[in-house]
Amino acid sequence: MKTSREAVILVIEKDDKYKEYICHKLEVSGYNRLLCAQTVEEVFNFLGNDHIPDIVLLGEVDDMPILETAQRIKQESNGIVLILLANSPSITTPLEALTIGAEAWIEKGDENSADDVIGKIVHWSQFKLESYKLQSLCNDRRLANG
Repeated sequence: MKTSREAVILVIEKDDKYKEYICHKLEVSGYNRLLCAQTVEEVFNFLGNDHIPDIVLLGEVDDMPILETAQRIKQESNGIVLILLANSPSITTPLEALTIGAEAWIEKGDENSADDVIGKIVHWSQFKLESYKLQSLCNDRRLANG
């Protein structure tokens, strides 16, 4: 059975330094099933094969606006937890992100942003684990009832 620390996390960020920092914080926190991408093409290559992540941390990419990328991820990968990492948003951007299905918005410039990321990952990976357990239980009951 999968534990919450076994969640597959896709980190998408064009800033290598920030991406490495977040990945390091995740690894120190016990998450070691990490995938990394810098471009939209890499993102959809991951989503189009067997490496479908449980959680996506979506930062900035050069080739598509963050909200458009988020919307495509949610459309193409139902069930993925999406957390956006962005620089100083306008007042409406976090609301727009939540409207298209993102679970959280974290501002990168905040000195506590890495800790916020880890907190959100812990919360959402536990949520996904409980969802897997519930789905497995429902499937077992369906099989038992024929």
